[in-house]
Amino acid sequence: MEDIKQSKKRGFTQMSLKTLKAVVAEGGGHNDMATYIVLCSGVNSKQKSRVCTHGAQSVCLRTGISYRTAQKSIEWLLEKGFIREPSEDEPSFLGKTSSRATAVRYVIKDEHSLDVAVSNQFIDQTAGKDSPLKRIIGLVNNFEDIPRSVAVMDCIILFASLMKEQDFADCAGVDPDVWHQKFEPADEDDSDFEQVVAVPNSNGVLVAVQEVNETTATTSFILDAFGEPALDDDHKAFIKKRFWYAIAELKRLQLIYRVLVLWHGDPLDPKQRKRSEPIATHYINDAWARSLDPYLQHETHKTAWRTGARDVAVDFNGDQESPAFAYTGKYRYIVHKDSAKHTFLVGQLRVRWWATNESTVQGRNIEHRRTTAKIDELASLR
Repeated sequence: MEDIKQSKKRGFTQMSLKTLKAVVAEGGGHNDMATYIVLCSGVNSKQKSRVCTHGAQSVCLRTGISYRTAQKSIEWLLEKGFIREPSEDEPSFLGKTSSRATAVRYVIKDEHSLDVAVSNQFIDQTAGKDSPLKRIIGLVNNFEDIPRSVAVMDCIILFASLMKEQDFADCAGVDPDVWHQKFEPADEDDSDFEQVVAVPNSNGVLVAVQEVNETTATTSFILDAFGEPALDDDHKAFIKKRFWYAIAELKRLQLIYRVLVLWHGDPLDPKQRKRSEPIATHYINDAWARSLDPYLQHETHKTAWRTGARDVAVDFNGDQESPAFAYTGKYRYIVHKDSAKHTFLVGQLRVRWWATNESTVQGRNIEHRRTTAKIDELASLR
C-alpha cells in the first residue's frame, strides 16, 4: 500500500466546506478558494487556534497564481473575516527555531466546522509534478455558457463536497445517495449472458447484469454542493449542467473515478437503505486504483471458468487478452443462490487524495478486508 505510506509521510489538511461555500457566497473567486485551502495546509494542529505559517509565496508555489493575486486574495480573506492576524498571546513562531518558514502569519477562523480532510499531496507539488489543486486551477476548461472561472470554482467545491461524502466503511466510496449508476439483469436475448447460471458443485450462482446508461445524482445534493438556491427551472437546469460538467472535469483530471460495489440490500431504495451494506468492491474503473485496492472481477472470471459455470473458449471468442464482453457495460458476479435476489451491483464514485486520518484508514481497512475475504471465498470454489 505505497499510496498510504506516502500520504502518511506528507500528512493531511483539514478545511471547512462551509467556509468554502461562504467564500463563494461573499463574491470570492477560485483564487480566493485556493488561497484558503493552501493556508489551511499551513496550519499546525497542535495549537489551540488555527495558526498558519503559509503566506502569499506559499500560495504561489502550490497554485500557480501570481504573488500579486495571492496577496490580494489574502487581503480579501482578511477583510471578509475568514482569517485574521495573530494576537499578542498567540505564538509568533512554531517549532524550536524562529525563521521565515516557521513564522506565524495568520489565524484561520473556521475551527468549528472542519468537515473535509485531504492529503497534503492534493495541495503540494510532489516528485516534480504539479499538485492536483494546481492542475484544477490551470487545466479546467470553460464549456459552452459556463465561464472557465465558474467551472474551476465548481470543481473545487464539488471535489470537497464529494470528499466529505466519502465513507469507505459504510459506503465503500462516496455515498450512493449522492451519485450512482444502476444495473439491471442482463438481456435475456443475449445467449452469452444468461441472467443466472448455477456454479457446479457449490451453492453459488453466476449472475449477469448490464449497466443502465444514465448516472444519477440527487438534486438536493447538487444544489447544496454549489450553495445556490434555484431561482427558476432554467436556473436549476443550468446548475445541474455545471454539476455534470464538473464531474466530467474531475474525472478527466483523475481526481475521481468509478467503482462497482456489490451490496446486500438495495442502497438506492429508501426502504432498504438503512439496512443495506457493502459486500465487496467488484470492479475499479481506474488503473492506478486497481494497483492499490482489491476487487472481485478477475477472481470471478477465473472461478466461472475453473468450475465450468462458463466456457473459456466462448467467453474469449479466441482472444485470450480480454473477455468478449469487455467494454460492453455487462458484468458478472458470484453469490450464494439464496442471496441472489438480495444482492445489487451499484456504480459509485471514489475520490483520490483522501487523508490518512484515523476514520479513513479504518474505513479503508474494513473495505480491504471484506473484499479480500470475498476473493478468498471465490478462490475456494473448485
